[in-house]
Amino acid sequence: MSKLSSRHLEADDFLAAQELFLERGWTDGLPVIPPTPELVEAMLAYTKRAGDDVVGEIPERRRAITAEKIAVNAVMARCASEYMPVVVAAVEAMCDPASGSHGPTASTRGAGLLIIVNGPPVASLRINSGGNVFGPGVRANASIGRALRLIIMNCAGAYPGAVDRATLGHPGKYSWCIGEDASDERWNPLHVDRGFEASDGAVTTFWGLSPAQVDEHETRDPDRIVQAIGNAMTAPDPDFLRGREIVVVIAAEHRESIAGAGWSKADVRECLHRTVPDGTVESPDDFLVVAAGGTGGRFSAFSVNWGVKSGYAAVTKAIEIQNRTTGRPHDDING
Repeated sequence: MSKLSSRHLEADDFLAAQELFLERGWTDGLPVIPPTPELVEAMLAYTKRAGDDVVGEIPERRRAITAEKIAVNAVMARCASEYMPVVVAAVEAMCDPASGSHGPTASTRGAGLLIIVNGPPVASLRINSGGNVFGPGVRANASIGRALRLIIMNCAGAYPGAVDRATLGHPGKYSWCIGEDASDERWNPLHVDRGFEASDGAVTTFWGLSPAQVDEHETRDPDRIVQAIGNAMTAPDPDFLRGREIVVVIAAEHRESIAGAGWSKADVRECLHRTVPDGTVESPDDFLVVAAGGTGGRFSAFSVNWGVKSGYAAVTKAIEIQNRTTGRPHDDING
């Protein structure tokens, strides 16, 4: 077992450990799994990185995030060890200079970090891409999203009420991780649209404001469905969209009408771009179209980026193939 650099603290029992973490502000208010050396080492066994490898930095705060610190917070969030490469890739994306993570994690506007997982890891890790995709009930979604929130607090220093000055925040700041449903071959997955191969595992991070649902039950016409989504974006303040990217999550029943009529994702992006006022969203490619959500109703949803894409863009990173020396299940989550 390699030596870990993190401080070692003692607690009398599980409940005492919870109080210790709460008193020190190291949790999101919910119980955590105490990150014992054995559990942290088991998490690190699922990445090629050494514990002291720096995965990402927040230069404005002089913060460096190491693989060991990622593992500590992933344990606390109750991630399974095989989720570690997804969490690492999400931290890489979050800390990419194009992501601009200092602003959205400190702002009064209260963005959450949306994590979109693509490729073979969605199936092998059982990441939910169907019904209740933004909701509870699936360990992978809940714990991966929560791990990133704990990392944002404990490694990036964005503690609520201190650096994090959100006026309202939103529930996605607890945990916000989804998979994309790639079962319909008529649509390219998001990571393919962004330059990866379909066989690659990839993570996209996006500093999203509270998602809004769009209810369109009256029509099966793809043009009218997509226009309804675009019109919903512009209803509060069209100018707010200026220069921003927007994630558009199209659930299964809308997707069947749209793809069933022969529309590609590119067609959806073009229609959205035509629908919003000229000069607001700069390009059709600024709509990140994601296939996710169940069959329980004719709904879709969207989330607008916290800031303009020139400083706060969505970022996609590859998920590393896991360490093949562990001999554990899901050793290679990329197939």
